[in-house]
Amino acid sequence: MSHIGTSYSPRGVGIVANLYILAGIAYFVLGIFSLFFAVIYGILMIGGGVLFIAFGFALADLRRWAWWGSIIINIGICIVNSPLITTLSLYSVIGMAIAIIVIIYLISPNIRHQVQ
Repeated sequence: MSHIGTSYSPRGVGIVANLYILAGIAYFVLGIFSLFFAVIYGILMIGGGVLFIAFGFALADLRRWAWWGSIIINIGICIVNSPLITTLSLYSVIGMAIAIIVIIYLISPNIRHQVQ
């Protein structure tokens, strides 16, 4: 991994990247099981899983496109979990809070400047 100005990857970025990889694996496995019941849904889950895994590895390597993708994904999570789209529940509030924390962390100046 080559980083601009530093020789390390920030710990928080590594945590977010690992969570993306774990989520991608979960989506991929659930997508395979979903193929037995709903083919289109299963294909979408598998595709989403592959994207999450790709974003996770690229974010761990501090790639600019993965940083932008992570920002867009988390904004999408906030929109989907907003009370305008879904009923307000503990799950949606926690999901939105985590997405907002990740966005704030990723746009912080010290992280934003390390992404290539």
